[in-house]
Amino acid sequence: MRKILRFLKALTTVLVFASSTDVKAATEWTFLEESAVFGLVQGVFIEIDDKVEDKCWTNPKAIKDKMMATLQQNNIPVITQVPWRWSPFYPLIRIRGTGSRDESGSCFGQGEVAAIYFVEEEYISQERGSFRLAAMPVIMFIGEGIFSSPRNLNDDIAELADGFSAAFASRVTSGRSKPAAQRMMVVRPDLRDFVSRERFQELITEALNAREREGNQ
Repeated sequence: MRKILRFLKALTTVLVFASSTDVKAATEWTFLEESAVFGLVQGVFIEIDDKVEDKCWTNPKAIKDKMMATLQQNNIPVITQVPWRWSPFYPLIRIRGTGSRDESGSCFGQGEVAAIYFVEEEYISQERGSFRLAAMPVIMFIGEGIFSSPRNLNDDIAELADGFSAAFASRVTSGRSKPAAQRMMVVRPDLRDFVSRERFQELITEALNAREREGNQ
């Protein structure tokens, strides 16, 4: 069996948030380094992306269940509803596998486990003024592996996920002790409130209906 494992930190490790809710909020900023960003995590959503063929990966549910247990044991809730947006407070953890059997019957593939959130970029142009583009993905933390086995990749991807879970939980625990992360929880408690995508759509519909009723009066 051949195995290559590696863990990478995200290239984008600095977030900028307003540090005050008073009139100075437009000019006062706090820069959260990577270690503090992990401390913002309030819960995660775990997703399986199975692109492994020929029965080379048959235990994705067991891997997800074990990751859930590990994170919850480290006081990281696992949410079951998709949040209205992926953020450092509620990132997506994606367990991905790709691969198949070769001509000899051995399994060969790649595993990836990543914690991801998205940020919106704002641009200003003379023609269009200020506008926002689609959210850009930011990788908080990622583990990758290239594997081959005569039977399947179950143990290899499980080991990768276990290593990711332990490392991610350790960073979240450490990050929560950072003063910058603790201050953000006090300054912007609204950012940690969970709103599901379904509930967000309901709120939008309710707001539009209310505006329409006002217009008809």
